[in-house]
Parts: sequence; structure tokens; C-alpha cells
Amino acid sequence: MIINKFYLVMILGLLFGIQLNAQVRLDEINHRSSGNKPIWKVYIHSEFEDFQELKLYRDKSFHYQYTIGLLSKFFMGKWEVMDSLLILVNGIDRKGIPTKIKYKKNDFEDTTGMIREFNKGPFLMPRNKKGELFWGSEILINNDSIRYSPFFDSIFGGNPRKIERIKVNYVGEFFSRWLNVKEKRGYKILVVGQIPFLLSGYDAIKIMKFRISGTSLIEID
Repeated sequence: MIINKFYLVMILGLLFGIQLNAQVRLDEINHRSSGNKPIWKVYIHSEFEDFQELKLYRDKSFHYQYTIGLLSKFFMGKWEVMDSLLILVNGIDRKGIPTKIKYKKNDFEDTTGMIREFNKGPFLMPRNKKGELFWGSEILINNDSIRYSPFFDSIFGGNPRKIERIKVNYVGEFFSRWLNVKEKRGYKILVVGQIPFLLSGYDAIKIMKFRISGTSLIEID
């Protein structure tokens, strides 16, 4: 489920009796560029259990993160300014996580040291570009009904005679597209998401808008 942060803030306010401003305001702060990616502007909002930070880079990319109580999320993408509005467009399509397939011999040594040396099934645990594991992931085989769980090393919904294509449910609402595969005797299939982070803390919101007011941003629906 995609979290609408505005409504989440309001619900938390009702539950805990906190008087929250319906229009969240982020104020520009002084900053220093870090690394090889020059920062254009940085905006911060901090109130009660609510913290937000938005970094706008000169190459039109951004990094936005927020914390509400125990909930922490972030997302990245491209930004643009149109008619006094700052528009953030998520760089991740939740229904099309870029994914590659690799084939590893059965004597492949898994360097994570955190899972069984080998699953009986045809798949290794999906991971990202840095090698971090998607623990809750499932692999859909040929259709949306047959699912394989690398963690439990179990298949549900049927037992296909041949694997022709797969789709990865990385976590919750994040999926790859359908990918054609080839079964190779003596090899296992390793799915690698072409992203450098895990998705458990990533917000799937597509677009976020702010009204520019002087040196501040006011969040709008």
C-alpha cells in the first residue's frame, strides 16, 4: 500500500492529540556541497515526531527523506520547477524495478554467509547491486499464480514443468517486469535488482508537489 504521508500525519495527530499544520512547511537552510554531486538547495522541516529533509542537486536529481514517529521513508528522482511549484518525480517505477538475471553454477559460494549454502529450488535469494538480500522477496513463475519463496525454499500454487519467465516481488508493492529465463542444468538463477539500496524503506509515491513561498516550500496535494 502506498503511504499518503499527509493523511498519515493527520491520523497520528488525532491519535496522540497533536495539533499539526495541514500544510507542512520546509525551510531552506545553509548547506555545503558534499562528494562529487553539487547540492543546489536543502530544505528541512522538524516538528514533534515529524522530520523531513529534501536535497536538491544541480543535476536536477533529489533525495527526500522523512520520519514520522517510528516510520522512516525516502525516495529519489528528478525535480523541476513549474509556475511557482516544485515537482518531485520518483525515479523508481514500483511495477518495473530494473532487474537482471545471472546464472550461477551449483558450486557457487554465496558470500553473504546468511542463508543456506544451497536451496533445493532453482533460485538463489534475490539481491541488489551491492549484494544486499531482499529477504521477503518472492519469484512468480510463468504466471501470477505460481510463487517461489527463496527464504522458505518452497513453491506455492503449482509445480511448473518448465520455467519460461519470471517476475520478482521484491517487497510488498515493488515488482520487476516479466523476464524470460533459460533453465540450465547444473545452474541456479540469481536475480539482481539494478538499484543500490533495499526497498523496505522506499516510498512508492509517484509525484510530490510543493508551493514555493520565498525561502520555504509548502507541501500540497
